[in-house]
Amino acid sequence: MATVIFKNVCKRFGNTKVIQNLNLTVEDGEFVTLVGPSGCGKTTTLRMLAGLEETTEGDIYIGDVHANPVPPQKRGIAMVFQSYALFPHMTVAENIAFGLKLKKSPRDAILAKIDWAVELLNLHKLEGRLPRDLSGGQRQRVALARALVLEPKVLLLDEPLSNLDATLRLRMRAELKRIHRRLKSTILYVTHDQVEAMSLSDRIAIMEEGKLSQVGTPLDVYSKPDNMFVAGFIGSPSINLIPASIRENDGGLIIDLGPCQCGIPEPWRETCRPYRDREVVFGIRPEHIHRRDSYAADLPDINSVDVMVEVVEPLGDRNIVEARMDGIALTLVTEATAEAAPGRSMPVIFDMDRAHIFDSDTGENILCLPESGRVS
Repeated sequence: MATVIFKNVCKRFGNTKVIQNLNLTVEDGEFVTLVGPSGCGKTTTLRMLAGLEETTEGDIYIGDVHANPVPPQKRGIAMVFQSYALFPHMTVAENIAFGLKLKKSPRDAILAKIDWAVELLNLHKLEGRLPRDLSGGQRQRVALARALVLEPKVLLLDEPLSNLDATLRLRMRAELKRIHRRLKSTILYVTHDQVEAMSLSDRIAIMEEGKLSQVGTPLDVYSKPDNMFVAGFIGSPSINLIPASIRENDGGLIIDLGPCQCGIPEPWRETCRPYRDREVVFGIRPEHIHRRDSYAADLPDINSVDVMVEVVEPLGDRNIVEARMDGIALTLVTEATAEAAPGRSMPVIFDMDRAHIFDSDTGENILCLPESGRVS
């Protein structure tokens, strides 16, 4: 295994900047996921690391080796693609052994590696089948097996689960976590699915238009997003973002949403004071808005408002509710047993200790700036 370092890496195709000044370190044995919308540069980053694309500027290190001049086959990297890329005329065993044969590994070593991979990835009794006779999940495991038998320093996974159905994706996510825990591989994973990224990763790197917006643990990027882009991309259902302003009120500060005003908790007041009488964006996740009559915490009534329910989506263990607050769209999550019906009013309360306030000009989360008094 090896540490991977991107140092001031840029990539241009003609005059188009695809990757801009990328600085990222993936520690030895770490599982890091690159996540972001289509076209943000995730796959290009992987391809540069694999040597399939040259960097325009900057340096890539794999372990202690400067990788830029090293050809792909000598970088000690294996890559699993979205399409699986199995050889259709080869059996499962032959596909697994393909890279080992190219390396001219001894026959006994190849057979031992096939047995190891079959055991690791639960491919028993499939060794003689062709890819067309396998399910999607089985093909994905064969592609992983073919990569893992090469004992790569770094394993690259480019949206490997996107072709699977929802149930199989859940099973394969658990499989990948089990493999990583067992092998302690250094893994760089690419996906546009933020739920996948949250569930798999030691750390997440969120990309926007070729730049890193934030790098952190799943909990950090969820609870302390650096900016509106990260806050909107991480979390399902997506965060509510509402134009607002900060006002003085009896020596304290409130955030004015129009239909209601919410008290700003004391630890944030000095951070927010420079934004007094300025326009900001208020952010609160659906799971941090509660029915006022069913929430046990002692939250101040100032943070309450009545909303009009428009749509209720029952999910078994909870409901996703689309509502309106005097014309402002609001998404919230309620308990499955909570009464919520379209066309009816419902009293809700905002958990301000879990809210966010963004600078409307820069998009920065002013509660996560270095001088912020926010408590994690």
